[in-house]
Amino acid sequence: MGISFRLSDNQLSHCCLLSTTDYGDFPVDYTATRRCLVSFDNNFGTVEMRGGEEDKSTERMQKTSESSKNKLKGIVKGAYRNIKEDQEVGFRKVRQRAGSEALRLHYAPAEEPLTFRVIQISSFANQSWARNQGSGWLGDIQTHGLDSVSGTILFLKPWSHGNFSKEELSDIQALLQFYLHGFIRVVQAFASQFQFEYPFVIQISAGCAVHAGAGSESFLYGAYQGSDFLRFQGGSWQPSPGAGTRAQMVCRLLNEYRGIREMAQILLNDTLPRFTGGLLAKGKSELERQVKPEAWLSSGPSPGPGRLLLVCRVSGFYPKPVWVMWMRGDKQQSRTRRGDVLPNADGTWYLRVTLDVAAGAAAGLSCRVKHSSLRGHDIIVPWGGHSILLWLICLTVIVTLFMLAVAESWFPKQSSNANICVIELPSDYNTEEPRIFKQQLCLAQELGIKQRFLQEWKTILNKIRSH
Repeated sequence: MGISFRLSDNQLSHCCLLSTTDYGDFPVDYTATRRCLVSFDNNFGTVEMRGGEEDKSTERMQKTSESSKNKLKGIVKGAYRNIKEDQEVGFRKVRQRAGSEALRLHYAPAEEPLTFRVIQISSFANQSWARNQGSGWLGDIQTHGLDSVSGTILFLKPWSHGNFSKEELSDIQALLQFYLHGFIRVVQAFASQFQFEYPFVIQISAGCAVHAGAGSESFLYGAYQGSDFLRFQGGSWQPSPGAGTRAQMVCRLLNEYRGIREMAQILLNDTLPRFTGGLLAKGKSELERQVKPEAWLSSGPSPGPGRLLLVCRVSGFYPKPVWVMWMRGDKQQSRTRRGDVLPNADGTWYLRVTLDVAAGAAAGLSCRVKHSSLRGHDIIVPWGGHSILLWLICLTVIVTLFMLAVAESWFPKQSSNANICVIELPSDYNTEEPRIFKQQLCLAQELGIKQRFLQEWKTILNKIRSH
């Protein structure tokens, strides 16, 4: 079982690494986690359902009573008693910032909103073993991590602190440790009440989407075992559509506690927008980085008799948005198949685009690449163009080797005839071995001529490669 949020490729890779865990002698394979985190529409407000399972034990779920509420109160009170005084002070300070000014952001307009999101992955193997993992992402750049043992925030970029002061970051750190500590205890305490069957995973995604010229919008979603479960919207917890009675009961219980709702509102209305604004300002240079793509063609495994699979690979580009299409002249080929945009180790991106055609219909096709770094100068690679280039390179290498072989046989002959190396020593030069000395000078002269010869061929080869 897994989680139904949808992530970017980088985040998906991170999520899936966390989704398959070995709990000692009890291997847990959360295969559905590879579908990962909540999918948003353009306004980051609509949940795309993945067929949430309706709970079949409605009667049992309706037995949640005052004793459940008292149970939660006891757990929360106990957690508060275990938190240091400075953490409680930090909580009060964050609450006092709820009325701060609205977010003011200035950045280059983009086709899509730029989003900062924090992802929590909580894995529960049994009643006594659980682990929290987390990360923070600005777009497709991972900015933060979490030490799952200490609950300490890891700042992965020099600008990951944003504009927050050390005191503010210390307050947030204290609140995070308090939250993570209490989250596991509360979930374990209510696992049987809400029929959470071990092993299970809970994921939470909270963040702020910044629209160019249109302010920002915050969100908070939760998921359980591969299905959208709940969201915080309009000041209250609401079950996701189709999440079933279990989600309704959990939201009803959470809404009984004003403190939890106030913390969620402060997070969404104040803390996240301000922190996102600071990240955008501090990380501007990296966010605006432009790296041009490289494109090359090849053929893939034959789809069938008389068929060709044309493959266009595009790599090394940044930022992520890219348009790649197989073309015949100015006409797009509708049978073009696009793979996933995958991350390279250096932070750039890679894409594979294919086209299945008849063997005799490949002539005249080309792969076209559009990317912001190209500034309107699209890359167009014609099918067969790569073969001509390789042929020219191979021909150049062969000719170079041939000329070097000729030179090797030509230089000694010319040297022996004294036509290539003529050196006159000064009349006052005193040496007992003038002939040997002249031969050494001739050898040096020949070596220099060969080096110049080879350098000229390298220059020609580089010009061919550049085209």
